[in-house]
Amino acid sequence: MISVLQYLDGKLPIINDTKILLVISILLCLLLLFLAVYQAYLNTNQQLLREKNQLQIDFQRMQQMYYESILKQNEDIRRFKHDFNGHLQTIRYLNSQKSSQELEHYLQKIAQQANIHLQTKYTGNKVVDILLLDLCNQAHLNEIEVRIDGYLPNQLFIEDFDLTTICFNLFKNALEAVSQVSVQEERVIDIFVDYVDQTHFVMEIKNTISQKVEIKDNQITTSKADGINHGIGLKNVAATVEKYEGYLSLASSEKVFSVKLFM
Repeated sequence: MISVLQYLDGKLPIINDTKILLVISILLCLLLLFLAVYQAYLNTNQQLLREKNQLQIDFQRMQQMYYESILKQNEDIRRFKHDFNGHLQTIRYLNSQKSSQELEHYLQKIAQQANIHLQTKYTGNKVVDILLLDLCNQAHLNEIEVRIDGYLPNQLFIEDFDLTTICFNLFKNALEAVSQVSVQEERVIDIFVDYVDQTHFVMEIKNTISQKVEIKDNQITTSKADGINHGIGLKNVAATVEKYEGYLSLASSEKVFSVKLFM
């Protein structure tokens, strides 16, 4: 009996040391897990911050372009009005000389000049119109038709930054998708906006596509060359809509992709 007790007494320090080492190991593992989760959290926040900063930079660039476009349009109108009396005199002269061909040619030139046409107002909402101006300019360069319908007031319940997040990403995605359509007559983007008592905001965007988009659980599953950025953009839109307890719906046929949102 004494020998057994002596044996256990000799082993107890070893057992206690083992338990201590085990506890320390567990604590170290938990600490490493916490650090890993915390680092992932920091990385996510940094990514969101970078995206927010980039969005603000893009919006400031578009805002500057918007104001420059207004100034250019006003200058073109002022110059045309300044020369208008002179054009009338030339028209009267050509008409008196019975120069029908020259008169027709001159009238065509005036019509082209009078079409001072860098539109800066589409919906009435300054934030949306700035983004639409950029979309229409890029669409024009890529021979894409953009059709816009509806009205939005400047004062909406949604913050300008959130409205920019939604419109910037949806317009960009639509432009990218239509750019891949090969048939010129089918390169079209349709945008409809509306509001109810400044408390609800409605938007629907339809654009032609080169192939049907696969959608599962209201998310795009079809791969594409820039799928990562495309997915991030839609996730940002979905998160913003959810923030306002709104509704977002994606749909696709063989030829047309559509996004509807209600907030």
